[in-house]
Order: sequence, then C-alpha cells, then structure tokens
Amino acid sequence: MKFIVITCLLIFAQTTQAESSTGQGRLFIGSTKVDPQDLNSELESENLKSLDAITQYGVEITFPVTSFLNTGLRYTKKATFADEKDSSSTTNFESKISQEAMLAVARLLVKKTDSAYFDTFIAVGGTNTDFKINSATQDGELDKKNSFFANPVYSAGASVAVGFKKVYFVIETGYEYNLVDKLKSSGTVNSNVDKINLSGGYVTVGLMFDGIPISPLK
Repeated sequence: MKFIVITCLLIFAQTTQAESSTGQGRLFIGSTKVDPQDLNSELESENLKSLDAITQYGVEITFPVTSFLNTGLRYTKKATFADEKDSSSTTNFESKISQEAMLAVARLLVKKTDSAYFDTFIAVGGTNTDFKINSATQDGELDKKNSFFANPVYSAGASVAVGFKKVYFVIETGYEYNLVDKLKSSGTVNSNVDKINLSGGYVTVGLMFDGIPISPLK
C-alpha cells in the first residue's frame, strides 16, 4: 500500500508541475474526536473500553495552480486501540481500528509573510477500513477495503503556520465526515454493528515546507 501511495504522489507531481517547479509538502500527526455510538455500545457490552478519539498521521503534497490556490494529494493513516475495561491476568481481549485514506486537496491562501502562513482547505477522497475484535464471545473483523476508495471521506478546515520563509511549524484544525457503512464480516462477529462513524473535529500539528524546488520527472 505504501508503494501505491508513493507512486500516486509522484504521478500527480509529474502531471501538475508543467510550468511550476516548486511545491508545498506537509508532514503531520494529530487526533480526531469521534463518537461511534453503535460500535461503542458493542464494545462496552464486551467489557472493552469505548472509543472517543483516533490517532492520525500522514503526508501531503500540493502544487500552485494560481498565486493563491494550491491543489494536491494527502495520504493519512489512522489507528486506535481499546483494551479491557476491567483488566485480567488471564485474558487479553482488545479491539483495533485501522484506516488508510487518500484525498484530493484544494488549499486557498489567505495570508503569507516570511514568518507566517494562513490558509483554508477542502478535501475529498476515499478510505480503506478494518476493525478487529477479540473478546469473550467474539473473534473476528469487520472491513470495507475492496478498493482504495471503498468509502468516501470529506474534510474542511484551516491551518496556521509560523516559521521562516520555507520551513514552518503548522497547526491544522478541521472537521471530517467519515462514515464507514456496508461492512463485510469475517470470523465470529455480532451483527449489531453495520457501520462505524469516525466523523468528527480534529487537530494536527506538523511541519510545512513551502516553495520547495521539485525536479521534473523524466
């Protein structure tokens, strides 16, 4: 999957930099506040902790279309883990969620100086999602990952950065719609959960590299 992601980013770079030799790169890590009610009800009934947040990290590459508009691709990996509410030395029950997302991003520049940067953005793409559970009565998984864009995802927000000329520390906040439905089950998993809602507000921090020269691909 990492090879596919890198290949997509390189192809996009080649096709979008016909006249421009600079781009913007971002590395980030953060957390999304979530409330998957159906899933949490199931986890609590299995003596597992409920989920209230999911960690995310990833990379984004964009290129200038105009002096105030950048477009590009973002890859995000998300994961969370929940163990037993009442731990026991004789059991090791747990649940895990893993998700990969690829989104097309459009960023609108609001303000830029040598030491500060502020923009807004919208993004749309798709996800692959996998949920695994091991409890007293269940041992299996739910997934939707028949293709890289198995389920749609949308996000919007803004970022603010401080730094010097090309290297910035950046904070981004936004809201993401990320409802995974029509899950496929395997193993022994109850049919009580038919969707996982990972939508919510999020905050990430990271590094932004602006106006970085990028060599054309031959």
